[in-house]
Amino acid sequence: MNTVSPRFADNPRILLWGDSLIEGKPGVAFTSFLSESLPELCLVNRGRGGDTALSLLRRLKGDPVPEMREQYEIAILWVGVNDVFADLVPGYGLWKSAIRQPPTRNPDSFAGIYRSILEILRRHARNIIVLPPLFVGEDPSRGLNRKLIQLGDLISAMAEKTPDCRFVDLRISLPLARHYPSSFLPVNPWSKLATAFGRIEDDDYDKAAERRGLRWTYDGVHFNTAGAREVSRVLAMEIEKVLIQVEF
Repeated sequence: MNTVSPRFADNPRILLWGDSLIEGKPGVAFTSFLSESLPELCLVNRGRGGDTALSLLRRLKGDPVPEMREQYEIAILWVGVNDVFADLVPGYGLWKSAIRQPPTRNPDSFAGIYRSILEILRRHARNIIVLPPLFVGEDPSRGLNRKLIQLGDLISAMAEKTPDCRFVDLRISLPLARHYPSSFLPVNPWSKLATAFGRIEDDDYDKAAERRGLRWTYDGVHFNTAGAREVSRVLAMEIEKVLIQVEF
């Protein structure tokens, strides 16, 4: 991706809250491509691998976060996949709760937690961009992905009722194959612990994706280069729309 000339000279501050997809590991980080396409942005990344909606809310409310004393043009919120991912294998949800990242399986409870997150972010950002959780495995017929669609629709409805909040439906930009999708599933979520801390190059993630027949991810959840670039492309457009609106 070629670096473009800066359009916003005042270095707009963008605050990112979420799970490993925001943090950028494991997998290929979309934020590196976003910084290339909009180099004038000041990205403040508060992603944490494994975060559920509740553990993210606890971080927002309980941790002494110096960044939250600042004001931002945009806050980007991306969380929810781990609330469903915990149902992948027996016992994983209990382990998540033990490490203080408990999943929220009830949609009404999830909505209440998510609203609380939005209320806090609104105090620190002029605009909010929210993203739906995407997929666990790239087969749209799987039950976990149907649950994630419901969560995404729930987030969309909440965003519509929240002032200065924009829902960006990445599910349109990263569609899952309807015909002959990959059957690969991250059936051993414990293996994420190894890839999260290992030194792995982007090419390795891309090779894993190719072996597994995956289009956007290397493991069904975390991005390969194609997925990271597409997320960056879409977010860059949405950020520009918001910042141009703010300027005028």
